[in-house]
Order: sequence, then C-alpha cells, then structure tokens
Amino acid sequence: GDDRGLQANRTGGSPEKALRGGDWVALTPDGRDVDWTRSKVFFAQNHLWLSLLGRDDGGIVPPDEYGRLRADVVAAMRDLKDPETGEHVLAFVLVREDAPMVSLWGPHIGDVVYCYSGGYRWSGPEVLRMGETRTVFPCGGGSHGPMVTTYETDVGSVLGTLVLAGPGIASRGHLPAHEQARVCTTDLAPTLACLLGLDAPAQNEGRVLRECLAGLASATPHRTYRSMARPLVDRPTTRPRRIVLQGDVTDEI
Repeated sequence: GDDRGLQANRTGGSPEKALRGGDWVALTPDGRDVDWTRSKVFFAQNHLWLSLLGRDDGGIVPPDEYGRLRADVVAAMRDLKDPETGEHVLAFVLVREDAPMVSLWGPHIGDVVYCYSGGYRWSGPEVLRMGETRTVFPCGGGSHGPMVTTYETDVGSVLGTLVLAGPGIASRGHLPAHEQARVCTTDLAPTLACLLGLDAPAQNEGRVLRECLAGLASATPHRTYRSMARPLVDRPTTRPRRIVLQGDVTDEI
C-alpha cells in the first residue's frame, strides 16, 4: 500500500478503452486521445455520465436514446474481465437509481457508478497517450478511491481507523470484521452529539454508533418456560407435499 494505507495496485483497467469504438468513446484521428465532443459518455473517477442533449453542455445523446444506451454501457462494463485471471475488473456497476445502496445519491452523481475490484486501479486518457494498447494491463502504484472499501490483503486494509475511548464508550475492544465496514465517517458527528447530549446536526446523513456506546444495550430479559396445557401430538401429513422453489416467499397452491 501507499503511505496513507491504500493497497498496492497490480493491474490497471481503462474504461475509455473498454468503451472505445463507434461513438461511445470517440478517439482523435491519431488514436492517442479522446475526442469528448463526439463521445456519448464521459468519466470522472467512479462515475460515468451520458452526454445528454439538453442537460450537459455540448450534449449529443437524445433523451429517447438514454435508457437503451445506458443499459448497453452497463452491460459492457460488467463484462470487463482481466484476460490473465478471468476476474471482473469492476466489483459492481450500478445505474444511478440503484446507487443509494452504496450511499450515493443526488443530482451530481453519475448516470452510472462503479467500483474496481481489489488490486485494480482506474486510469484515464493518459493510457492512450502512453501507447498502451491493452484494456487491462499490469501496473503498480497506489490510488485513492477506486476500489471496494472492504478490500484487504495479508498486510493491510483500506478501512480507516476509528478509536473511541472515555465516558459513555463501551469496553468492547475491536469490532468484529463484519461490523467494521458499516461504520462511516458520517457517523462520527451524530455519535459525538449523542455523547454530549445534543441533537445530531440537521444536515447529518450518518447514524449514532450505538453498538460502541455504554448503557444503551438492555440486559437479556428473564424468561420462564411453562409446559403447554395439552401435549403436542405428531400428526404427519397423509400425502407428500410437492417440491417447490425456495426463496424469501414461497407461493404454494
């Protein structure tokens, strides 16, 4: 990793190269840069926008083409694989309507949001200027922000560090690994406000980290088990039940 805790890159992936050809990402005549005026999509880090007519300066995508084009772009990005390993370069690719599940919403996020799998890094048009012809290629270095936040190796993790101590803090030690990823920086302000007896800031988007606070968890209630008034009788069904698909809800006739 780098000096800020990020994990080392081992492979680069270029969305510009993955979507080049035709008019999705149009290249300059020499093929060494992107002609954004003729391109139907443009990127910024983990976001992709369609150059929508009437919304974006210089937009060229008609509104009635938006849905089909975005679906095609999402399919192409989800299919981007490392030819050496067969791994998906992108951990997820979401349309903006589904992005709230990764805490992204509002008018300023991309029409598509995506995140790289662990060890893969983003790149931009500089790859074209460097003469790299491959869409997925070996590389080193470290990056800010492209990979899933739960990525870790044997020597490090991209998770941040949070230390809570003092009055009102429970003596729990380390949170289990599966709980750590659900603690966000937006949770700090409401948690500190709760400890101070204040209301959370009106604009706050986080939650109170109640699992880290003392005196909030109730003791296990005492339970008394009593036998039923009549004994239970095992009455097996007289005919076998048909096999049905299992799921969250199973409809049976």
